[in-house]
Amino acid sequence: MNKHKKINIIEREQILKLSAQGKSEREIGAELGRNQSNISRELRRQGMNRCTYSIAVAQVDRNQKASLKGRKRKLIQCFPLLKLVREKIIQLHWSPEQVSGWLKRDKRYRQISHEAIYSYIYSREDSERAVWVQALRQKKKKRRSRQGKIEKRGKIPNRVSIHERPKNINERNEPGHWEGDTVSGCRHASAIGTSVERVSRFTIIIPLLEKKTSEYVVNGFSNELNTIPEYLRKSLTYDNGSEMTLHETLTEKTGMQVYFADPGCPGQRGTNENTNGLIREFFPKGTDFNKVSRDELKRVENLLNQRPRKSLHYATPQEVFAKMKLEQKKSSPSFICC
Repeated sequence: MNKHKKINIIEREQILKLSAQGKSEREIGAELGRNQSNISRELRRQGMNRCTYSIAVAQVDRNQKASLKGRKRKLIQCFPLLKLVREKIIQLHWSPEQVSGWLKRDKRYRQISHEAIYSYIYSREDSERAVWVQALRQKKKKRRSRQGKIEKRGKIPNRVSIHERPKNINERNEPGHWEGDTVSGCRHASAIGTSVERVSRFTIIIPLLEKKTSEYVVNGFSNELNTIPEYLRKSLTYDNGSEMTLHETLTEKTGMQVYFADPGCPGQRGTNENTNGLIREFFPKGTDFNKVSRDELKRVENLLNQRPRKSLHYATPQEVFAKMKLEQKKSSPSFICC
């Protein structure tokens, strides 16, 4: 079966002919020695389908995409640069962005963008590609398109953008501002909620073992956040998941204004995204959270909150959070009834 060789013009003619005869994608693939998924993708090039498939349109699309691979030539034409980049990434475990930034500072070498390095890595079709990919941070076998995605999820009513959030929150000087998200389990059939305080990095893991509906998620977040003193409940910055559609209910229950990050911008909630990665070390992808007890979730929560953090000068989130509560109590005015 042709696994790596690209579909050519002759095969496209056969695909068109067999498709017109009513053959299924599996049957067409069997006749051409191709996987069914290859045939499916080919018939859907440029938004086409079985009825509108055109050999000319498909070939033009293929040629245009092939021409975009030219960015790999800089590394291919300059072997010393390729050798240097390979050493930094594979042996020293640098990221392509770190390599690119270092080359800009060191004028002895030719400059290259991190995008060109990624393009070179993912354009390889030999065994060496796996070696490069394994050295990358995410180790993804395929690279996601850099083009903007169309938001397909339902609109959140009365959504307040992160751009309307007070600027002082960005400085991390004022306690009580949180970031939140949900972490999905196996086949999205279960989930947990996560919430992180921006100053202390104090983490709350919220059991959502039964449902991921907005009502259930908002109630779960509200119940957990209300265990925190009111003066440390000021705002929550969330992603664009539809599970927070009833965000106004959360505001009523907790007094916290909810802000929403831009679609496809997880970096706007970087503290929470980093914490989700730490939680994944305990509950990797594919975990069925319906089989994880609340006690186990809270055990992991305590482990994270009692772990020294470099960003806190090696204090623990629990220590910093306790100190914030103590300082807030001291600064609060006391009233004596006569």
